[in-house]
Amino acid sequence: MRDQLLRASLSIALNITEGSGRSSVKDKKRFYSIAMGSLRETQALIRITNNKILAEKYHQLGGLVYGLVRKT
Repeated sequence: MRDQLLRASLSIALNITEGSGRSSVKDKKRFYSIAMGSLRETQALIRITNNKILAEKYHQLGGLVYGLVRKT
């Protein structure tokens, strides 16, 4: 589970970074949406571990990523 959590977390950052480097809105939105999916996966794994501190941090991150998807 630890490895899956690390991969999903890394995927969030990498997809946001890749999306921000794209010139078309369609590409940006696609990568931001993938980041959102990875975020949801990470949140599910954190809920399974019952880590309330991480859960709150990823909840806040969720708001930021959701904002990226909506504003793009």
